Amino acid sequence: MNKIWGLIKYRVFDLPVENFYVIIFMFGVSIIMAVLGLPIASTMLFLYMFPSMVSYNGLEVQDKKMNKMILTMPISRRTNVAYRFGITIFFQIIGIIIAYLFYVSTSFFIGLGWGEVVWGFDLGGLNWLLMPTSFITIALFAVGFSLLDRGLYFLLSYTIFKKAGKPPFWFGMVVFMLVGAFAGSMGGDVSLATRFGLGNYMQLAMFIIGVAVFAISYFLSVRAFKKLDFS
Repeated sequence: MNKIWGLIKYRVFDLPVENFYVIIFMFGVSIIMAVLGLPIASTMLFLYMFPSMVSYNGLEVQDKKMNKMILTMPISRRTNVAYRFGITIFFQIIGIIIAYLFYVSTSFFIGLGWGEVVWGFDLGGLNWLLMPTSFITIALFAVGFSLLDRGLYFLLSYTIFKKAGKPPFWFGMVVFMLVGAFAGSMGGDVSLATRFGLGNYMQLAMFIIGVAVFAISYFLSVRAFKKLDFS
């Protein structure tokens, strides 16, 4: 466990400056969404994107040097994989805390009337962004989506797309479309979840699916990573 925590801290202090720029940008956008009275957009963005900014699989070009260095240490390949999954969980927890602060501050700005301009518009299919939704509901869906995305990303990086070091650019779009088809909207009016009879349990189902995929991905990734040749 100490080795995993040490590797997580190394990753945190060794993040490329480009990642910090993206995190700052996301932070700014989330604050703007909160000020405009859009708690769902503000919190979901941060809950999903924040862990993604630090979750590399270790096979990408920018990570090869670090990966080879770690393999020269007295650290097992299982630990190597565990730390990469662990850092996702670590930043997911931090993301939940920060997202909750966004959520709480949104009601304050709505009280000031700062978001009235946005609330006066008919957003059509995006009207669900204005729905009064609890933080737990938002977090269940967004965290489940994030874990699903990261789990598949790691697993595919170590298996099907191991030569490239990561899935192709269209991977994220495919996952996003599948999740969109499952959710339909935060209200779940038109979605695969509704057709499966999940109804109001759609968000909980998304969380359970995400956790399950993430856990299964870990064990399969450990097996695949042990077979990879880094010579």
